[in-house]
Amino acid sequence: MKKLSLFYLTLPLLFSLSACGAPTQPDTSPTLQHETTGATLTLEMPKETLENTLSSIGIDFVPAHMPTDPCIIWSAVYGSGEDQITVWYSGDTNLTKQLVVGHISDSNNSSHWYLDSSISLGSSKQDIKTSYGDSTVDSGSHLSYYYDINGNKPVGDVMTGFDLNETGQVEYFYIATLP
Repeated sequence: MKKLSLFYLTLPLLFSLSACGAPTQPDTSPTLQHETTGATLTLEMPKETLENTLSSIGIDFVPAHMPTDPCIIWSAVYGSGEDQITVWYSGDTNLTKQLVVGHISDSNNSSHWYLDSSISLGSSKQDIKTSYGDSTVDSGSHLSYYYDINGNKPVGDVMTGFDLNETGQVEYFYIATLP
């Protein structure tokens, strides 16, 4: 009986040791952070809150206006150069449904935006796998990870995706809620 009790007392220790050095998975839904200001953008963020956040960190933009025709989803581009970000909003609620960062030109593949404070444009496939582990989808030039809204893997409320260029570096990345 003592041996069995000792086994059950040490079992949690064994599981915690097996997690050492494992890739970190998000505790919450993925977020974008601005490298120089620390500002954070999230999915389901209201348009007004997102625009106030961008304005507070000095990113100039013309406020986006929802299309006059009914639509399911619509987009707006904010900022320029290394601050540029594309945001997709729900057509009926104006909540953020997708955040996209992509290269600006062939000569500029860098951004001030980082995914979960670790991955940005120019990061390698190995950097992604070190941060996130094995992807749900890996087509060679595209990696996708699926989570629930709380960051638990591998369900499908939220997707994080990375498109890689011919040298294996991140060219575009995005987070999106799934229908």
